Amino acid sequence: MVLNLLSFFVGFLLLMMISIILISRKEDKQLNIFFLLLLAFSGIQRFVFGLGAFDVISTASNPFQKNQLFAYVFPPIYYLFFETLLNKKVALKKVILHFSAPLLIISLIKLIAIGNTYSQLLFFTFTTVYVFFLIDLLWKLLVNRKTSKELVHFKTVKTWSVIMFTFFIVLYFFSNYIYFLQGIKVEFNMLEEFYTLTSIFWLIIIGYVFKNPIILYGEQLLTKQINQVTGEELEVWRNNIKSPIDEGDIRLEEKVKNKVYKIIFSLKKIESESMQELVELSDIKALAFKLDYPQSYIKFVFKYYANYTFGEYQNIIKIKMAIKLIKSGFLDTHTIDKLSTTCLYSNRFTFFKNFKKFTGYSPTAYAVNFAKKP
Repeated sequence: MVLNLLSFFVGFLLLMMISIILISRKEDKQLNIFFLLLLAFSGIQRFVFGLGAFDVISTASNPFQKNQLFAYVFPPIYYLFFETLLNKKVALKKVILHFSAPLLIISLIKLIAIGNTYSQLLFFTFTTVYVFFLIDLLWKLLVNRKTSKELVHFKTVKTWSVIMFTFFIVLYFFSNYIYFLQGIKVEFNMLEEFYTLTSIFWLIIIGYVFKNPIILYGEQLLTKQINQVTGEELEVWRNNIKSPIDEGDIRLEEKVKNKVYKIIFSLKKIESESMQELVELSDIKALAFKLDYPQSYIKFVFKYYANYTFGEYQNIIKIKMAIKLIKSGFLDTHTIDKLSTTCLYSNRFTFFKNFKKFTGYSPTAYAVNFAKKP
């Protein structure tokens, strides 16, 4: 009973997530529709199964119990989900092709009476092909990543990809196990075991999604988070344009406007890596090359969506390095001179001048006011 309740609850959460995504991302053109399909199918399965388990509806009327042919649709949806996640888009022809294959197989099974053995072999072959499709997709991404923009995107979705791929493999083994035991028509107790096990995995996925809401809200979430900084931190990026577009930039705005927050997101990733590795930020030409965007795009973002010039931004990264080190107690065991050289300043005077310019405090005063106390 408790496990049935878990499946029912997870189904409810999955359907609720669809509502959250649709409401919060209604203007987001990057919405992964195949993720919604995964949530919808899995949520409805568990919700309906829960109703049957609690005798709200007859288990005999449950379409997911009466016939398991719908399972052929899941591998293509998973593949297209990964294609969209990793490559950000998928061609319509590919979508039609991947959905045509399971529909053709289902039609043939309906028209031609085949035994359980052939049905099991067909399902195993079909799902195995998609396992190799997914492995090939992930492998190509790992091998062919060449630009920092692709690298930034990969790092952003890496953990999410691993979680979803692991879940797909679990579904692959368990669904084939069920097929080999019982064929197309599956008993209620076997479905109960299937939904319980997979619901535990879905619960992990739901927890990860809510812990990383950018999966739900996409890069639009960045616009809400940009200025959510504490008083002692440096506000670099804006969530809205800071001045009217100059006449000479109107054409450029048409090209950049749908990429602004992706560029900012990538810049923040580069910024984080620079601070972690204590390396100086590249000049704007090298940065544009690394991110695989025209220089004009980067300049536009700094002109209209940054509170500082690019030159000031390079300095701010160094100051942020210093802030991070101060908060970790660096000055407890090192001098200001050591802090300045660690943060890539050639002399103490320049470091002191820039630190006070951007924070309003000297490094020592900042440590007294904001450094973590044991």
